[in-house]
Amino acid sequence: MIDYRKIYDSQADAYDMLVSREDHTGNIINALESIRPLNNLSAIDLGAGTGRISRILSHQVGSLLALDISIHMLEKARENLASLESRELGLVQADNRSLPVKPCSFDLAIAGWTFGHFTGWYAESWQSKIDQCLSEMRRVLKSDGTMIILETLGTGRKSPQPPTGGLAQYYAYLQEDLGFEMIWVRSDYHFQSLDEAIHLTRFFFGNDLAKTVAKNRSSFLPECTGIWWLNL
Repeated sequence: MIDYRKIYDSQADAYDMLVSREDHTGNIINALESIRPLNNLSAIDLGAGTGRISRILSHQVGSLLALDISIHMLEKARENLASLESRELGLVQADNRSLPVKPCSFDLAIAGWTFGHFTGWYAESWQSKIDQCLSEMRRVLKSDGTMIILETLGTGRKSPQPPTGGLAQYYAYLQEDLGFEMIWVRSDYHFQSLDEAIHLTRFFFGNDLAKTVAKNRSSFLPECTGIWWLNL
């Protein structure tokens, strides 16, 4: 089993290299724009990690606050976003379940590949944990704000194959119980070499998928990403 907590606590460089190889055709930002035009919005990025989503938002939004519980990840995010220091950008350590932010502060609240971990870390209470996060997202948004969540719909897959178990229940909960709308995009990885593809795939996704990459001898790895949103 991959120890994601260890990765987020101490392996930011390798993680950042992996995510920098994803979505080389820019499908995610185009999808976000189709949900709500980003120009000059005030945005908050929950579970920002090394700045994966913050980087693509930063070119269009008016202001951005990036939050993550891991200081290690935020240090890498600060490095990645250093060229944007002259703009309205903040990086703050925070738990998604308790945001140090005033109510009604943002137009857009976005959380990429972060809430889903609760289904594994808290198998018996994931819903209450995610409810806390969603409540905080709603609290910090203006009355006409937009909530957006991104999660995987299949790594190594060319079409969506939602995970089973807790993640499947979480996705159904968003749509069936909470009224989120959903679209999906291809956000394939394009690695710089076959060796890098094998190494980074093994690092984050495990040996089985790394063996498939090696067998295919391809520096491309298909990925499907689900995007859920709710307008207040």
